[in-house]
Amino acid sequence: MIVSDHFIRKLNRRFLNKDRVTDVLAFGEEGKEGIKNGFLGEVVVSLDTAKRVARRYGKRIEEEFFLYLVHGILHLIGYTDRTLRERKAMEEMQNKIVTQLFYDKK
Repeated sequence: MIVSDHFIRKLNRRFLNKDRVTDVLAFGEEGKEGIKNGFLGEVVVSLDTAKRVARRYGKRIEEEFFLYLVHGILHLIGYTDRTLRERKAMEEMQNKIVTQLFYDKK
């Protein structure tokens, strides 16, 4: 789902008790990674945040958007970013995927 900052903040407050804007939320079956009945889960991305961050860092909006989307999907398949080690592994994988999507010309 592609939403505004306002809407993702409401979701973040309702489901995670965090009253702030975030870039992406992922909703899968609690504690059960993987596809269940053909459904992996839901990823919610704030397009407002993608636009704002892309402008700030001189990136394309599409690249920032897909970075958030990939991040959400990685959460759905079991990646976490609670510790520094987990965060580094997740960032490495998401950057590899985004690089392949936008820069590899194979």
